[in-house]
Amino acid sequence: MVLFNRTSHLCSLLSEIDLGKNSTFVNSSVISTTTISVNPSCIAIIPSISTTWTCVNTSSTINNGGILKLYIKQNLFVPANNNADITAYLEANSHLSAGNDGALKVYLESNATLTTMNGNAMTLYLGINSQVISSNSGPVTAYLESGAKLTLSNCGSVIAYLKTNSQISLSDGGSINVYYDNDTIRTYSNNGGISETLCPSIIFDYSNMSPRGC
Repeated sequence: MVLFNRTSHLCSLLSEIDLGKNSTFVNSSVISTTTISVNPSCIAIIPSISTTWTCVNTSSTINNGGILKLYIKQNLFVPANNNADITAYLEANSHLSAGNDGALKVYLESNATLTTMNGNAMTLYLGINSQVISSNSGPVTAYLESGAKLTLSNCGSVIAYLKTNSQISLSDGGSINVYYDNDTIRTYSNNGGISETLCPSIIFDYSNMSPRGC
């Protein structure tokens, strides 16, 4: 357990929470490994996932491939099954359906959709009003813009950053660490330990964000 006085702190609490040095706590109170009850101002750095892409300009089915780096144009539906690791950038209103693939790293623009089943670790950036639905995956790190929705079942541990009006639903998974803005919806069922941090002015740092592909 760590106790802060009511002044600003720049903290590296890797054993307590997984935001580390990117957390700035203001007017903080008591933090424990099972419950976080604070009012920090949090910064989450959106990771770079790729600098090179294979352009997908028509709806295509991609099966039994190797490592894929897909830039999927808007309004397309792309099923991808039994591949190795997939890195994907989804333009607005596109849909990637992945099954039995390796690790996934996916950027979703507004109103894009990712559905997955039986995968490995996932790193996800969910743009405005996009959604991800996944079952039976490994650990997940997710960054949700306003209006985005993340639904996970039977997944590994989860680290999620939620902006206003986004929502998550997590069931039958591992441990959970959530950093959330006001007016978010968070639903949990039969998971491991849950740790929540209220970040009333959560900030996303886009400086490392991967470039558009084509």
